Amino acid sequence: MPAVIFDLFGTLIDLRSDEEAHIALSEELAKLHGNSFSPKEHLELYRSYESQGMESLDAVMEALRRLSEEKGFKLRIDRDLVDRLHVEAHVRHAYPVPGAREAVLRAKEACGRVAVVSDADDRVAKGILEKLGLLELLDTVVTSGAMGVRKPDPRLFLEAARRLGVEPGSCVVIGDTWRDVEEARRSGMRVVLIDRGGYRGPEPDARAPSLLRAVEIALSLLRCGS
Repeated sequence: MPAVIFDLFGTLIDLRSDEEAHIALSEELAKLHGNSFSPKEHLELYRSYESQGMESLDAVMEALRRLSEEKGFKLRIDRDLVDRLHVEAHVRHAYPVPGAREAVLRAKEACGRVAVVSDADDRVAKGILEKLGLLELLDTVVTSGAMGVRKPDPRLFLEAARRLGVEPGSCVVIGDTWRDVEEARRSGMRVVLIDRGGYRGPEPDARAPSLLRAVEIALSLLRCGS
């Protein structure tokens, strides 16, 4: 049986919601520390650490520690509280790209097997999917937070295929970054890239201008649905 594997942020969830969540979290952290630093300062440090491959929560904490050292204020919250605020901010601010539910339903009805693979924290990914009514449509959700590896490590997509009970060659990935394309290649899967312009990376099997169009191309590659 064939399967469609969706990326989360940038594919099903609007990337702007992720940015808004980080802004809100930085504002909350600044407020809890008596505005000893600006939200912008924390956000810029966070982005720098995350771009180096640091996990999201670790990057949030490291930015906070560095500001504490540089500006001489005492940390007033621990990692557990920051963790809770981090999850809550992402779930609260998340909103889908146009046609997200329709796309997952279409893939589910046509192929019977659908999954999400994300670099997000497990609670963030599942909390967002539940909030938006998408979790109930999925057969499984695989996250970097739970697996301990990040894209383009092929173990994420391969774990999704294992849980779905399908061969990697029977899966098509729908994503929006070079990491999705590279991981699909390493996993022996085909991939449809949602190309919004400016893409630089390995060549996907196909490109689409939107999520809904990407699903139709994926179904065509899998020869399921009509």
